[in-house]
Amino acid sequence: MVNIGYLKGIKCPKCGESSSFTIDAETTFWFTDDDYEINYDPTFTNDTHIYCRCGHEGTVGEFKEDK
Repeated sequence: MVNIGYLKGIKCPKCGESSSFTIDAETTFWFTDDDYEINYDPTFTNDTHIYCRCGHEGTVGEFKEDK
């Protein structure tokens, strides 16, 4: 699989996974007392923490294929 969206260039250096990760991304929410909505797309940088389903974790920069 070749990622062309959010995960473009990201691949687990341990197992080669490239289709799904848990990423501690940031976003902005609009909160009311009883509800919320997402206002912006999530963002992350090379320093953002990332986890692969194989158990390997690190930063997004460490998971980039073209370091």
